[in-house]
Amino acid sequence: MASAENHPSIGRVHSPRPLQLDAAASYECPVCRHGQIQAMTLMDAYACNFCRHIFEANLDQQTVHVVDGVQPMGWRWQGWRWQPIYQSPNDITLTLWVVGLALVVCPAGLVALGGYLFPPLGGHYPGQLVVDLGA
Repeated sequence: MASAENHPSIGRVHSPRPLQLDAAASYECPVCRHGQIQAMTLMDAYACNFCRHIFEANLDQQTVHVVDGVQPMGWRWQGWRWQPIYQSPNDITLTLWVVGLALVVCPAGLVALGGYLFPPLGGHYPGQLVVDLGA
């Protein structure tokens, strides 16, 4: 039987993540969730080694904000994960579904309403080819 000293994963103690933001530690990137953000040399900023975003850190409030983006995105460190700061109270997914449904139904409804209110004259549609086989 193998002992604990010979097996590499038995007895290994993983260092826990810091409960507070520390300038010397690295953290999971809140944007891509793949890379690690670390303090940049000679700067008061963090950078992700995967998605290359640059973050401004506020160690007193335990927050990071994306500096190189157009939209204001920020996260608060909870000790084990990032929590978004700018979260809208309404779910935007429902709004997108309603707008998308309106964009599909309204044009089709206008065409159907026009065909119902203004039926074609003479029993056939304009542009329809009428073939008379009885000579």
